[in-house]
Amino acid sequence: MKKLIFIFSILMFLVSCSSKGSPLDFMESVQSTNLSAETGGLEVLNASEQEVIAQRGEPLDRGEIQAKSDQKSREVVLEYDNYQYILSEGRVVSYSLKPGQATAKQLQIGDDEARIAELYGENYYTRKQDKLSIKGYLDKENKRVIEFIVDQNKVAMVVVSELSWFNK
Repeated sequence: MKKLIFIFSILMFLVSCSSKGSPLDFMESVQSTNLSAETGGLEVLNASEQEVIAQRGEPLDRGEIQAKSDQKSREVVLEYDNYQYILSEGRVVSYSLKPGQATAKQLQIGDDEARIAELYGENYYTRKQDKLSIKGYLDKENKRVIEFIVDQNKVAMVVVSELSWFNK
């Protein structure tokens, strides 16, 4: 099970850091959506590892990943029963929901794709990553993005990230 979850986190990392397009490509064409409530069970999204542990307790697992060979620092992955957090340079830059956990607007993995626009509105972008379909919303004021990875018209993954993470 731990292996499956770690593979899931690597997939999330690769989707978020892809050079084949990023949320930043849609800054001019998509209106902002308020995502301030999307904090992944933390007081603030940009928490340090120590703050995450203080708020959530010891993680079920802790790992490190390095997606690009030219990347000097490694990302830390903290796994909990309902979220997975990715930290870069000691701060949470992204998290994903696990099945059974809901977003701030009560969307869950397994929900119909149509529910995304019902809850988050029509100001979204779509992009493809390999065979994955991604629907995303930008919060320009709070500098974050939520992306819904859709497979067979169902939400397969939910990832919330700091926009700064895409500047790498």
